[in-house]
Amino acid sequence: MHSRRPGIIVTILFGIVAIVASAAVALVDGPTTSAPRSHRLERPNTTPRAAVLVLGTVSSHPAEELEIFQPFVDHLASRLDAHGIRQGRVLVAASIREMAERMAGGEVDLYIDSPMPVAAVVRDAHARAVAIRWKKGVRDYRSEIVVLATSAIEQPEDLRGHTIAFSERFSTSAHLVPRARLIRLHGLTVVAESDDRSPLADAIRYVFSGDDETSLVWLLRGRVDAAALSDRDLEEIVGRDVGLLRTIDLSAPIPRHVVCVRSGLDHDLSLTLQHVLMSLHEDDAGRSALWRFENTTRFESLPAEAFRMIEQLHWSVAEQLHR
Repeated sequence: MHSRRPGIIVTILFGIVAIVASAAVALVDGPTTSAPRSHRLERPNTTPRAAVLVLGTVSSHPAEELEIFQPFVDHLASRLDAHGIRQGRVLVAASIREMAERMAGGEVDLYIDSPMPVAAVVRDAHARAVAIRWKKGVRDYRSEIVVLATSAIEQPEDLRGHTIAFSERFSTSAHLVPRARLIRLHGLTVVAESDDRSPLADAIRYVFSGDDETSLVWLLRGRVDAAALSDRDLEEIVGRDVGLLRTIDLSAPIPRHVVCVRSGLDHDLSLTLQHVLMSLHEDDAGRSALWRFENTTRFESLPAEAFRMIEQLHWSVAEQLHR
C-alpha cells in the first residue's frame, strides 16, 4: 500500500496530484475466459511433497509476493519438523479460481488472504477457514461507500443511474463487500460502466480505479458519484478533510485477513499448524517472523459467525470472484 498523508484531499482539490485515468479504466470487467495458470515462482522442487509446507497467495506481482511470503513460510516450516516438514514453499497463483484448483488438488496447504477470496476458495476447494490474521496490526475494518458532502445522494438507493468507483477487482473492502451489500441488502443492480448490454437507467454503474486514493480523486473531480473503501483507509487518506465527504453505507466489522487450510491436510499437522500460527506472538523469534510478514501482529481463532457473514456476502458476487 502506498504511503499516505493527512490532508491529501486538499492537495487534490488544488490539482497538485495528477492521475492517469485511462490505465485504470482498462481494469473494468473482462471476458470470463479460463484464468491463466500460476506464475510458478517457487523454489526448485527437490524435497518430497510430504516434507514441504506450501503457502499459496494470489497476485499479478509474483516476485513481490515471494519476497513477502517466503521468509514467513520458512519460519512456519522450521516449527513443524516433528511432522516431517523440512521446507517451506510459496506458490503464487494468477487467480482465485486457480488457487481453489491448486488447493483442491493438494498442491497448496495454506492460503492467507482477505475474507471474500478465501470464502471462494473454501467453497470451491472444500478448504477450512481457521484463523484471523492481524495484518499491519489491524484485526478488522468496515467497508464504506462515500459521496461528497454536498451531494444529493443520501442513501444507497439514490445511487441508481450514478457511477461508483471500486479500487481493485479482488479488494474485499473496496469492491466485493460494498458491491455485495448494494445487491443483497439494498436490492440494487450493479453493472460495469463499459457494459453496453445493460441499458437499465436505474442501474448503478461501476469502474475500477486501481487504488483507494484514485477513487477519491475521481470522486472529488466528478468522474464518479461515489467511492468504496475501508474506514481505516479513508481515515488514513483523508485525515482532517473528512468533512468533505459523507458516508451513505457502512458494513459490519470484517476480519482483515483469513487463513484457510486444505481439507486433505494431515489432521495432526493441521492442528499443530494452527497452534503454531496462534502462538507465534508469544516468543521473540515468532514476533520477529510476524513483523517481517507485513507487520503482522498475531493470528487468532476465527469466530464462526464472522465467517458466516462473509460467506453470505460472497454468494452475491460469486461470479465476479471467478472472473
